[in-house]
Amino acid sequence: MAKRKNLVLIEDGQIPDSVASLLKDTSLYSRYQNLKAYLDEEYTYEPADYRRLVAFIERQVYDQVLAIAHLQYYLMNLTGDWGDTGEQQVKISFCRSLLGLGPEIPLTEAHAAEFYSQVDTAVYTYGFEGLTPDTGKSLFESKVIQLLGIQFKADPGPKVTQILRFLGSKTCLVSRPFWKGFAYIYGDAIHRTKAEYSIWYMVKERVRCGSYVMSNVATVTEHNICMREEALATVFYQKWIQAFEPRRIFHFVPNADEFSRMSMAIKYHTLGLFGVKTAEELEKVKKEFLADMRETVLHHELAHGITKDYLFPFERMAIAQGIDSYHKIATYEGLIEFLSDFAPPTHDLHGPMWNMAEIAKTDRKRAERMFYMYFSDVFFYDTEDEHMYDYSDMMCLIMIRYVNQDLSVDFDKMKADMVYRGLDEAQDKPSL
Repeated sequence: MAKRKNLVLIEDGQIPDSVASLLKDTSLYSRYQNLKAYLDEEYTYEPADYRRLVAFIERQVYDQVLAIAHLQYYLMNLTGDWGDTGEQQVKISFCRSLLGLGPEIPLTEAHAAEFYSQVDTAVYTYGFEGLTPDTGKSLFESKVIQLLGIQFKADPGPKVTQILRFLGSKTCLVSRPFWKGFAYIYGDAIHRTKAEYSIWYMVKERVRCGSYVMSNVATVTEHNICMREEALATVFYQKWIQAFEPRRIFHFVPNADEFSRMSMAIKYHTLGLFGVKTAEELEKVKKEFLADMRETVLHHELAHGITKDYLFPFERMAIAQGIDSYHKIATYEGLIEFLSDFAPPTHDLHGPMWNMAEIAKTDRKRAERMFYMYFSDVFFYDTEDEHMYDYSDMMCLIMIRYVNQDLSVDFDKMKADMVYRGLDEAQDKPSL
């Protein structure tokens, strides 16, 4: 047996070319579980240096995402372009990220002061002063993640994550287009697969761009889905725990409009199905509550693949999306969201409503609380999100169809309606 060569993994705080070339050799990725398995077979090395190598790459990704996140925030503030979610939500998201504040921690004036201090300092740290809206956005567009001498200009998240996971890192990089560049979340994630989808459960977000607001529970690019645990927890605390605050209880708000009263009634019925009457009791079932929420959101995102890949011809989807974009309306968007919710089983995938009907076969109580939790989620009439009203019209009208007089849910009827037939068949036998 030939003597194995010694390999230096970190030298003078840098990655040697010999190690970088191994990480760029994609043939190793299919032959070995990770880089360590290959090194154990071919080389000798210092185990402590391997840990330093992983930490070095992780730090490189973190530092670059942090710089891009600060640049995005600076340009939003400079131009007033805060995106569809608005200034407040972006600031809350970026503040919590920079200060490492969990969703259970209420924001205070002291937090705000520290946040503004950090973003002001970053302007000079990164040399943003003097940028104009045009030069700033050009700089943002040119900012790409770089590792091992490679610039990841297209689809950076999955490609960088592949390197990280081959190293044995538990982290993941999520990216999506923003302006003409990319916005990112970087953090610790658990990986699973479903059909042709890679699912990343982001359990700890180390750093994120502010455009990833806390109400954005999941993000999807092609066949990669990121489920954000911190965002799920934020919804739990800000929507459901706060429902027990006296000022939120509709009985105590005589001047509340009818939509607010209806929204609170749906919330309280949902909470009643969990058997809780106080915030403290809800905290005790947090694990089950988040599991129900997570499962429904995941099936909704997976079902987008059904509507996109199987139910509609590509040309029709492109035309409809173009009409929505041109007229600044969201009818098409609402329709696609609705059809994803009621998507029938297709290629090992199905939508959340079908999933609830399947659960009802063995656990009707859980299926009904998931149904009403989602009813609350799609009820946008008590919010300022007017672009979601078309979606609420469709979802609420159809969901009411399956609610019995005693508020139980007719899952058999709902499942019978979720039949997809091709365009030719549908002319004679229309389905839902």
